[in-house]
Amino acid sequence: MKKHKLLYFLLICLLVCNSSCRQQEPAECVDQIEAFDSQLYENDEIGWRINIPKNWSLTQRQKLEELDSEGRNLVKDSTETELAQPNFLVGFQKDQSNNFISTSDPFNEQTDGEWERHVEELRVLVGQTYRNQGLNCELSKLEAEEISGLVFQTFSARIDVSNGSIFNQRYYYRPFDGALFGVAITFNDKELGAEMLNAWRTSKFKDTNE
Repeated sequence: MKKHKLLYFLLICLLVCNSSCRQQEPAECVDQIEAFDSQLYENDEIGWRINIPKNWSLTQRQKLEELDSEGRNLVKDSTETELAQPNFLVGFQKDQSNNFISTSDPFNEQTDGEWERHVEELRVLVGQTYRNQGLNCELSKLEAEEISGLVFQTFSARIDVSNGSIFNQRYYYRPFDGALFGVAITFNDKELGAEMLNAWRTSKFKDTNE
């Protein structure tokens, strides 16, 4: 089996996240957060800050890790591909089907290879995993998109679930000083998806916005 050191996001369409916590108790939601003040999340390691939309809930780190473990097992069973556990940064959700997840994991191009190639492998793996579960999945090609003056590689997936529901996912990746940073946005409500995308696209990175 091939061992991937790139991160893999939860298969939300199959393993929906149904646990969240109140924003007034951030210490119970996620640990290793550099700062969390009201609706603002900041991470000094990558110099990133994002305003979490009002009336959205932070996602419990423990729940993310539990679902991620199930997701990685599902990928392993479906594709004989073994994936490393990601390092979660912050996640927030409106409900179990509309959520935002961010991660950052160690990555060295000298030992791990070109990061763009890893992202392409992940794109293919996303489609393969969904299709092996009997779901119709339409994948976009890799594209470049600028966020806060920095260029990210991005692709999208449209998943037709057996009950007729349509889920959409958008993935973003970029290396930061020995780490591969990623964002995954999952939604089945276009308005909620647009709200998450707006929060992400208006987020700031210190390197370009001091």
